[in-house]
Amino acid sequence: MRQKNSLLFIRTFLLSIVVASPFLIKQVIFKKEDFSPSENMDNYEEEIKDNSNTNSVSNPSTNKTNTNISNSKTNSNSNKEPTNSNSNKPSNENPSNPNIVNQSFVKVDDDYFEDALFIGDSRTVGIKEYGKIKKATFFCDTGMSIYNLYSKKLSISGVGKVSLKELLKKKKYGKIYIMLGINEIGYNMDKSAAKFEETVNYIKKAQPDAIIFIQGNLHVSKEKSEKNPTFSNKRIDKYNKKLSKIADFKTVFYFDANEIFDDGKGNMKANYTFDNTHIYAKYYVNWTNYMKEHAVLPGEPSNKEEENRDDSNVSSNKVDNEKQE
Repeated sequence: MRQKNSLLFIRTFLLSIVVASPFLIKQVIFKKEDFSPSENMDNYEEEIKDNSNTNSVSNPSTNKTNTNISNSKTNSNSNKEPTNSNSNKPSNENPSNPNIVNQSFVKVDDDYFEDALFIGDSRTVGIKEYGKIKKATFFCDTGMSIYNLYSKKLSISGVGKVSLKELLKKKKYGKIYIMLGINEIGYNMDKSAAKFEETVNYIKKAQPDAIIFIQGNLHVSKEKSEKNPTFSNKRIDKYNKKLSKIADFKTVFYFDANEIFDDGKGNMKANYTFDNTHIYAKYYVNWTNYMKEHAVLPGEPSNKEEENRDDSNVSSNKVDNEKQE
């Protein structure tokens, strides 16, 4: 009798596992924010022999640092959301870097991104996966840098597997966002910035009607910055400043989203990141909102252009007045 009861219990237990297993599997697969960073996070491959001398660097095309997006558990202490700046009014100074002068930006809605192309590394992969931007095209990959940008072929919906050059020939875009730099921050900065500018010039020729946005690289946490001088926030700021100078205030613009993720001292807030480098999945929407508040409409002059026009008008009026006198 006891043996029969034991067998009945075992059968019932096994049956309950079979019935519940599909539900358990579904929870594991589809709950995107429940993940462990240690499982998928690529290690930084620092192949620079002497970090103190960044001018002597090996071949950049083979020297790569991966910063992979990894699904992570949301930090229970990260209840405070990053605040987006109100950018409807012209901004003359970048809070993250006072040396960078911003353009006038306007606020737009989701439709603004329908003809947009996003180019970038793992941070842009995060925008694609969690930023809730619909209809935009994404040419992004983990480990992407300015040195391997043209050698990669990626699968693009409605287009197929193409290189960036092929994609730019096949589709026309109204806005193009570029965010590259964290994977080459250990290389010679002048060389990397020059390569970046070459890419911007190529895109301008391939897509002459597009507005190009250069995005400043996000900071890392204070812990990461202090432990790894190569990837310090001081170096990230230095490189961002070089990238900002590529903007011409006409068709190429620069903005820096660090102001909504920083601790006020130039570091990414510790409770916004799961690996000291990438933000939590839920915060990519804040990044999207920031981009929507830092938009440029076709044909709109920048602050710099308006200042030049005002100066020219003052000069011409001065000449006219002198003639009349």
